[in-house]
Amino acid sequence: MNFRQNALSKNIKLSQIAPDVEHFSPFFLSEYLKSRSTTWAYYLTSTGWLFPLLLYKKFGIGWAQLTSYPIHVEKDYSLKPSQDDYDALLELRTEIDFFLYPTANAISDFTPQGAEIMPFGTYVSDLSHSQEELFSSLHSKHRNVIRKAEKSGVTISTGAQYADDFFSLLEQTYARTNTDHVTKNEFMALVSNLGEHLSVTVAFDDAEVIQGGAVFLWSPEGCYYLYGASIERPTTGAINYLHWNQMLKMRGYGVAKYDLMGARPSPEKGSKIEGIQRFKSRFGGDFVAGNLWQTTFSPNKRKLHGLLVRARNHYRKLRG
Repeated sequence: MNFRQNALSKNIKLSQIAPDVEHFSPFFLSEYLKSRSTTWAYYLTSTGWLFPLLLYKKFGIGWAQLTSYPIHVEKDYSLKPSQDDYDALLELRTEIDFFLYPTANAISDFTPQGAEIMPFGTYVSDLSHSQEELFSSLHSKHRNVIRKAEKSGVTISTGAQYADDFFSLLEQTYARTNTDHVTKNEFMALVSNLGEHLSVTVAFDDAEVIQGGAVFLWSPEGCYYLYGASIERPTTGAINYLHWNQMLKMRGYGVAKYDLMGARPSPEKGSKIEGIQRFKSRFGGDFVAGNLWQTTFSPNKRKLHGLLVRARNHYRKLRG
């Protein structure tokens, strides 16, 4: 199959463009993209950079969202995308009305000219290190509570059979903060479509009562922390132990990195976000800084989209 440069190739498998798909970010996989939208696409620039996109259209409004930084189709890792490669995305103004901020893993050094920019980052651990090196890189408080959780009988289990239990935890967790989250249909589509590339992992105490869980999207390129949830007062160290267990499992599979997915450069002191980032930073990963971006081609349609989203969210809250 021939693919046009600077054009969208819609609803195709990644393997039709690049046979060696295992070494791409899991956010590139067509199985992931079709779980998020009925229409998805790959955009190939004239210089060989490939961008994965989710495409949406409702009420005559069209928008797109990137799900990853680009990868070069020749997989020459010495190459880096340029400003021109990101500017090529502006040619999609004939197809869509705006770009939403991408998913949190898609931070980049470059953004299209004129885009609205949000400084962002993430914590990434290099899994090529030995188990001893990884454990010593953890903050001492994390090491202590991991040992405590293990001694107290906390156990970690992984499998699609825990999807319902995890989603119930997710609903409880977000209800405590009164924020929106992925719907059950969306979540179950991920579980169904991603297969082995999605890990639903839960932690139990010594009485086999679930304490918390996490969902990870992974390929040999990296393991990404997608969702997390817990009961209100989980056993000390249970969630820390869950992440440590997942890091070791991914290292055993030969996965290159462990990405805790999302961190702000300067969170507000004393805020919940600062507490979450402190938790992430103590796993010993490097802080990788970059930008998220969005851009608007049709301001009126963007405003209408915002009104519709707020109305939908209000309706969901009224329904409980």
